[in-house]
Amino acid sequence: MVLAIAHLHRKPEYCSARNTLLPDNAMNPDNLQFVECTRDDASELAELRARAMEPSLRKVGRFDEQRVRSRFLDSFVTENTRKIVADDVLCGFYVLKRNSDHHYLDHLYVDPEFQGQGIGHAVMREVLRESEASGLPVRLGALRESRANEFAG
Repeated sequence: MVLAIAHLHRKPEYCSARNTLLPDNAMNPDNLQFVECTRDDASELAELRARAMEPSLRKVGRFDEQRVRSRFLDSFVTENTRKIVADDVLCGFYVLKRNSDHHYLDHLYVDPEFQGQGIGHAVMREVLRESEASGLPVRLGALRESRANEFAG
């Protein structure tokens, strides 16, 4: 269930200012790469999604082992999906759909092992850079009880 949809269209300076909010253990964003996906990545990304979503879905009583994977796999489009990689390790992924009047951040998942290190902030800076270049706003949604609501709020 989507709690809310946020509309983001911020200048890059705002993103730079967010760096001051990153935790001490934040990963160096210079080490992150946003890598195009292939069909072969689908299963690994579905597993990562399941690990990342499990706590939020359990809080609202909606975790289903098969459904959490199949919902992603049924709509997987390689062209919209980027893996988040640091030092050749998959840390997460995001899906950015580009529409004629906006970009929609459909998925952003960080492996629980790497959460709290500034990866989500780095992804948002990348997405907002693309948004700024295209002149289009970014929209996104988050599950109720997800930590993403604190992040995107």
